[in-house]
Amino acid sequence: MKYADDLQLMSQVAAQNREAAARLLSRLVPAIRALCRVSLLDRSEVDETVQNACIEVLRSAPSYKGQSTLDTWAHTITSRVIAKAIRARVKARRRITDLDLDSIFESNEPSVREETPRPIEEYLRRIPEDLRTTLVMRHMLELSIDECAEALDVSRNTVKDRLVRGRAALRRYLRRDLGAPEPGDEP
Repeated sequence: MKYADDLQLMSQVAAQNREAAARLLSRLVPAIRALCRVSLLDRSEVDETVQNACIEVLRSAPSYKGQSTLDTWAHTITSRVIAKAIRARVKARRRITDLDLDSIFESNEPSVREETPRPIEEYLRRIPEDLRTTLVMRHMLELSIDECAEALDVSRNTVKDRLVRGRAALRRYLRRDLGAPEPGDEP
């Protein structure tokens, strides 16, 4: 067998030998970390992805057949974990930046509110008071456009305009916090 030492180490790891797992990780973590650093920009994302790659390497130990070096095998697994992390980040950004703001305001589900980097209230404080008041009345108090117009003593069209401008301001802040491009800035 070409990689007999690697195969023996991995069979020990597969048998849940803690010392073998520690030897394996001390050998592989520097290369896994280097690959993650090159591929991912956010340090917290690097640390999490390194951890996920190490877990996946340990879980996959029984599948190592010694047909390549252990380093090459681990590199392949790490590349897949990195790709998964990037896909998840892109999907989350797309979901948040394209998010229907009605769903944030109307949802009592923690998962929807947790998708925003900050509490919605912080974003609302950033926008002008007339836009904020209109958004709160429409989405949080669930008033109709006519009811908002009557309460604010403005026309229906003014309410609609404030809603459009308020939502646009919230989306801008969300995109900025997420580092997502503005529409039209994408390549």
